[in-house]
Amino acid sequence: MIPNMDWIRGVSQDAMHTSLQGTVPLEAGLMQFVFIRIQRYYTRYELNAARLTYQWPAGHSIPEFGKYVEEGITGNLPSPTGRLKFTASQSRHWIEHGTVIMEELLQRKGAAYKSDPVWLRLLALVELTTSVLSDSFLVRALDDSRPDAKTRLDDLQLRHHTAFVAVPEYSGCLKPKHMMSANYLVDVLNTGPPLRTWCMTFEAMLQLLKGIACNSNYKDVLKRMATLWSVRTGLELLHEKLTHWSESWITKKEARSHWSTIRMGQRTPLARTPTASTWTSQARFWQGSFSRNDLLTHAVLTLFAITVPPSATTAGQQ
Repeated sequence: MIPNMDWIRGVSQDAMHTSLQGTVPLEAGLMQFVFIRIQRYYTRYELNAARLTYQWPAGHSIPEFGKYVEEGITGNLPSPTGRLKFTASQSRHWIEHGTVIMEELLQRKGAAYKSDPVWLRLLALVELTTSVLSDSFLVRALDDSRPDAKTRLDDLQLRHHTAFVAVPEYSGCLKPKHMMSANYLVDVLNTGPPLRTWCMTFEAMLQLLKGIACNSNYKDVLKRMATLWSVRTGLELLHEKLTHWSESWITKKEARSHWSTIRMGQRTPLARTPTASTWTSQARFWQGSFSRNDLLTHAVLTLFAITVPPSATTAGQQ
């Protein structure tokens, strides 16, 4: 057995798939159907116009609300599968900014929304999700060792569930991920903040690797992915910069040429250098620059040297 390994308590819910790809886009889609088709607070075109005129922070935005948000089931009810077609990042942007966009739109339309159960459910979802995605938790605040103790995360979960079932149009729309999200408190106690164990950065890495594969000639995809990934990592270490997954692209010719200058003992910088100085997530739960380690850098670049024939390296410099 592996020491200190607990296969039951050591495996947490993935906040990316449970919330940002589960409850958030589902409940946001249900809400838009109710507000557009049933309550008629606004139209889909007005919602998209409000989305376009909103001052989004750099790098934040969401796609257009398509015709699908108005598609329901018999009886003019929202479809239990009527989720928004958002990525996890877009769902997070909507959680962070959607309440402001919607409230401005509802106020302009003069809608009596503040006591609407659907609106109260949205506020409960936003508060729960932003709390779950916190970068740290006070263990003292999560202590439920006493029978009469109530925790903030449990209170938010109960408030959200109560608000959800209070909406008559949402009958039959509860999903397994609603039950999975109820385990967040236990996960925090066992494995720490969900941001430390979610799949967001892992899937961002897969997106980058898929981009490398799609830009190959498919003769040796695994070799190309391993080669460019090792060179990319080596250059980031060399320049003391770990970037966001999508901000550093290195061509094969550029990598070979740079490796050749390193092998000859030269330290000429690349014309294109990574733009970010730290590895970070949107929640900034960890930031830290990686100091240059010549031994590790040369080890990574040497790995590239082993995988590329000398003749190919020479051809790359020409």
